[in-house]
Amino acid sequence: MTKKKETDKIVKRTADDIIASRAPSVVEQAALARETSLSRAAGGLTGSAVERAALGQETAVSRAVRDLTDFPTSALLKAQFKSPLAELIEGSKTSLLASGILESNQLSASAEAARGISQQLNLLNGLGSAQWKRELLGFDTSIIHEVARQQSGIAKALAGITDNLSATTKALEFGMPNLSAHVEAAIASFSSLNLTNQRFAALAGITDTYGLGSLHRQTFETLLGQWHTAFDLPKNYWRDFDYRRELYREAEVDEGLIEADPETTIELAISSGAIVGEIIEEGHYIVGKTASGILTLTTSNLATDIFELVGTIETALRRLIVRKLNAHAGHKWFKQRVPGALNIKAKDTRQRALKAGEPLTPLIEFLTLGELMEIVLKSNNWDEVFEPIFRNRDWFKRDIEVIGVARNPNAHYRANDGLRLTEAMIVWQRLSSYIEDDGQWAVDADADK
Repeated sequence: MTKKKETDKIVKRTADDIIASRAPSVVEQAALARETSLSRAAGGLTGSAVERAALGQETAVSRAVRDLTDFPTSALLKAQFKSPLAELIEGSKTSLLASGILESNQLSASAEAARGISQQLNLLNGLGSAQWKRELLGFDTSIIHEVARQQSGIAKALAGITDNLSATTKALEFGMPNLSAHVEAAIASFSSLNLTNQRFAALAGITDTYGLGSLHRQTFETLLGQWHTAFDLPKNYWRDFDYRRELYREAEVDEGLIEADPETTIELAISSGAIVGEIIEEGHYIVGKTASGILTLTTSNLATDIFELVGTIETALRRLIVRKLNAHAGHKWFKQRVPGALNIKAKDTRQRALKAGEPLTPLIEFLTLGELMEIVLKSNNWDEVFEPIFRNRDWFKRDIEVIGVARNPNAHYRANDGLRLTEAMIVWQRLSSYIEDDGQWAVDADADK
């Protein structure tokens, strides 16, 4: 038997003693050795609780699975435990052992624990988003029509969803996430927030059931009315909150979104499943992940966090354009598929950068988000490549405009503006989903004829 196998065998027998002595989590130790957003966030999420749950102490596995099922983020969390954590462990193994921070027996025990919890989390497959189901269980006909703002298509879809919730589903006790004291007080102060919360749940249910098509958009409008944040908003919008609320009411925005502050809206949206994320603590939320790590929001630093968050869309869109047009039009795609004025502008900007001593960079890196939108919407690019991905030209333009305003450093997320935070987050998730799906929905539809 090799030394490694012998060590692992010993550790498996002594795992209970290791955890009982509160051996540091591998994620916590990795965070010390490799200070990344993934390790920091994962350390805050897991810690020794993962090891205890994986080993089944005090029936922690069943409790962990039940608790995770209560959130609409089971897929996100499952992915974190199943893949990134395992990769982090394996990738850090050599350096951690060499540094002396981590003992080989602790690494083996923690890896074993991570594998165990990932296996248990597989039980979450197919359970759906329990939070919006819990909320929709209380919908009767009158609530459905109020939530849907009398739009028959939405009302019919919601009625169908509630009718199809199985007897087993209705018998389950869906737990509510712990909302902060601040949010609990806001709900008590503004009765309109109850309807807001119901509309968030309706949006989550419609999206999970019918996808990101027209019904999703219509249900989104029950919250935002006819409002969308545009580049040409009057200056008073940014300076005068009373004026801003007047504009919101003229656009028939949901009253709770008008009155609530960002912390209240983000917690309600996450707890209902409208925004995929996790409430970590008051004012601190996980809202997604990228290849570089977990994405977080903090209400004390919203402007910077939103700026960085929506910046991931610009990066993803840039990569999508390169990949799709290169595959469709060949290596000369930039010359052939980018509007002439943008081509010239990118070349001039790059030439100045090279003269300033900057390294050679692809031309597309010198285009803004708005200019990337122009490439996508160019008639032959849209018709031949991008329509199956983004579905509707007008939807795409509006969503990019929302993201573009959020990327503006002057577009501060002042207190009492939960609406723009909700809008930016949902648009960010929608565009991220479109890009990740890469038009697969159309392929699936064709295959099912």
